[in-house]
Amino acid sequence: MASLKQLVTQVRMPLNVVAAKLPTFLGGSADLAHSNMTYIKTDGLQDDANRLNRNIQFGVREFAMGTVLNGMALHGGLRVYGGTFLSYSQTILRQRFDCQLYKVFL
Repeated sequence: MASLKQLVTQVRMPLNVVAAKLPTFLGGSADLAHSNMTYIKTDGLQDDANRLNRNIQFGVREFAMGTVLNGMALHGGLRVYGGTFLSYSQTILRQRFDCQLYKVFL
């Protein structure tokens, strides 16, 4: 039986594998990046001093996160992802389907 550490590593790996192969893959979480494992290890948080980092901290704003990700996907050239807990996902998924966009939600 796999240990908890092995299971956590397996869950985190796909996001970081994709991020290593796609430099235009970015996104973040609504203040839950370490809880729902949506942090790209090779980059820090995006801010004024580090605009090319690919981890965005949206704060506790799931609706705003979905809106920002929709805008980034509509602009083009980026593959975006967002992470939240299942209880907050209904509004975000509805936005995604209404806009017929390709985004990754974790």
